[in-house]
Amino acid sequence: MALMRGGRKYRGWGLTAEQLAAVFDALQFQVEALGHWKDNKAPKLPRFPRPGDDERKAAEKAKSKPRTVADLFKQFA
Repeated sequence: MALMRGGRKYRGWGLTAEQLAAVFDALQFQVEALGHWKDNKAPKLPRFPRPGDDERKAAEKAKSKPRTVADLFKQFA
């Protein structure tokens, strides 16, 4: 199952782990929304780390950064 999802990093990451991570994130969101913070500004609380998060962040960063001709040349060289 881990190989079908993307590799060894998904080993042991089943439905139960996904649901517990979702519950953790929901609690974090609730704490952010309902907490009494100074200046009415809640701190950014971290999400539960999931396999593949690093790859998603790198893909989002690559999408947001405009590519130049030099970057394309480095990629093909």
